[in-house]
Amino acid sequence: MTFADLDGDADLDLVVGNYDVPSRIFLNDGNGIYNETGQPLPLGGFWRSPISGDIDLDGDADLVFIDWTEGELLIHFNVCQGTFIRGDCNTIGSIDIADGIFLLGYLFSGFDPSTCADACDANDDDDIDIGDPIFILASLFTGGDMPPAPFPDCGPDPTEDLLGCNSFGVCP
Repeated sequence: MTFADLDGDADLDLVVGNYDVPSRIFLNDGNGIYNETGQPLPLGGFWRSPISGDIDLDGDADLVFIDWTEGELLIHFNVCQGTFIRGDCNTIGSIDIADGIFLLGYLFSGFDPSTCADACDANDDDDIDIGDPIFILASLFTGGDMPPAPFPDCGPDPTEDLLGCNSFGVCP
């Protein structure tokens, strides 16, 4: 078994590898109570000896398993997103001109991209590019569309993408 923060909520979750049943994940509710997710992970196979680490360097915990029957390794890349507010790239709890400036600094001056890259993807196109600060500024000053969910409140990303959200301090 191994412990890792798999759901981006800053507490350690539990992964149990098994020989004769699929591996299971138990999420920590923040009070030390572990609830089984009900979904075997990874699907299929009898994966054992889980270990965790940030293999793809995206800020979240990935898992490695060994299949004892086949002698193979399985790497499970965690793309689970934490809770955040879309467009709030500087993670202060609201969207304002500073988020557009932060994004421009990231894109053109080498600023740190934030602990929650998914929050910086204001238009939710699975990429952080010039379209994101333009989207933020248009929504603030020209009546453009507001960011997609999760917005205006904190929440998980309802769309699958490769951007992570390791930490977003203003969300519960």
